[in-house]
Amino acid sequence: MAKTNNNALVHNFSGRMGDIVFRRLKSGKTIVCRAPVSKTNWAPTPGQAKNRERFKKANAYGLKAMADPELRSFYSNLIKRKPHLTVQTIAVRDFRKSPKVTEIKIMEWRDQVIIRVFAKDDTRVVGLTVTIIDEYGQEVISGEATPEDYQSYWEFCGGRLPGLRGAYMVEAIARDMAGNTGTLTTTLENC
Repeated sequence: MAKTNNNALVHNFSGRMGDIVFRRLKSGKTIVCRAPVSKTNWAPTPGQAKNRERFKKANAYGLKAMADPELRSFYSNLIKRKPHLTVQTIAVRDFRKSPKVTEIKIMEWRDQVIIRVFAKDDTRVVGLTVTIIDEYGQEVISGEATPEDYQSYWEFCGGRLPGLRGAYMVEAIARDMAGNTGTLTTTLENC
């Protein structure tokens, strides 16, 4: 692979010429290399096909983020920390990475069950739903948690749980700007 910088001969070249590929970088440099040769006639594997489909959806979200003033503003603020990226590249990355619920802490305060959920995302967690399910799989209570302490954790007040035998399941679902979700479930012994 050869690299050129301000070469008058290949300055405006890009694309393919025979078995040689010219690639222009953002920095203005031109890279010259041989075109890749396929042994399988470029047929994608099922995993590659699935990844390409997901990337198409991510790219469509990136274009939507560029057109939507609210999303563009949000992602533009992230560029300030990483100036080599664009709004579209950050939006595509956000679409491809789901938020993660890392921990659920269950506390009791004045006969009320308080559930503290720690969630993180590469951009921002915009919402978190907590659901408490009894031992029979029935939903006891569900609702939105509120962000606390600059969104490092979220809190949900489960109120007084009815005196059922057994354990409750607590499920927390975090959402990010792109609509991805991350889930964590834990057990709550009867309080």
